[in-house]
Amino acid sequence: MAPNLYQVLEANERATAEALQLLFEHKRDALQLRIAAGDSAARTELWAATQAIDTLSVPLRRLAYDRELKARKLGELGVPPPIRKKSIALSWQETTLVGLLVVSAIAGLGLAIHRANSKDEVAAKLFQSSQQSANDAAMAETERLRVLASIESQAQRSQNRLPDEQKANLQREREEQFQIERRRHWLDERAASTDRSQDRARLAEERARFLRLQQEEQLAAQLAQSRVASDRMQAIQIMVQDGRYAEASEFAQTIQERQLVASAANSEAARQAAMAFARQRQEMIRRSQQGTSP
Repeated sequence: MAPNLYQVLEANERATAEALQLLFEHKRDALQLRIAAGDSAARTELWAATQAIDTLSVPLRRLAYDRELKARKLGELGVPPPIRKKSIALSWQETTLVGLLVVSAIAGLGLAIHRANSKDEVAAKLFQSSQQSANDAAMAETERLRVLASIESQAQRSQNRLPDEQKANLQREREEQFQIERRRHWLDERAASTDRSQDRARLAEERARFLRLQQEEQLAAQLAQSRVASDRMQAIQIMVQDGRYAEASEFAQTIQERQLVASAANSEAARQAAMAFARQRQEMIRRSQQGTSP
């Protein structure tokens, strides 16, 4: 038994050509996904859907198929085909009445078909709108996850930044050194490319000035680092004198500073142990003297 082409497309028999095309495209996309997943039965379904839309998209083919489908349904119900009777002559009043009835029936049928087609078009548009809403929601969720990942990446990079001022100064010095080396390289290339003695002299003077500025900047940076290290050492010594060894250990940055704090802490621990031993010995002597007195 031949399949019902409308059932193949999951459409109403009164659906418009546009609605049938939309339903076919949706079914085709779903079947292509199944074919990509390895479903062999989806190929047969896609072929049947293609044959159905080829027949129903052409008005003459669809009209012939609708007649065939109607005859098939009457045969399934056991209704015999209509018997043609001999024409009977009617009066003009009866002819007019029959004509009015026929016109009314055609108008009613057209209105019903129009309403059914409108319903199908609305359903197709609602389906397309729901698909677009689902796609928009998926895109919005993807964008939200991308933004969250970017925020987490920025937070991770912020956590990995160098916390202390010394490393930041070192990075800044490296950048300045890179800019100076880049400028000096450019000056070298420019000096090598020129043929005029005056330009070479001027470029050499400019290079010497940049080298002098570089040396001065390096000297200033070393002096600043020495001043910062001296101030930090003085602060550590004050903390050690006040007995704040834990705070001094956290404040220390270089190996020398940490060794100084550890040495002071060990010395303080040894001094405390010696004082405790001396007190214990004095207490023992005092008790012995009290025990031997009359």
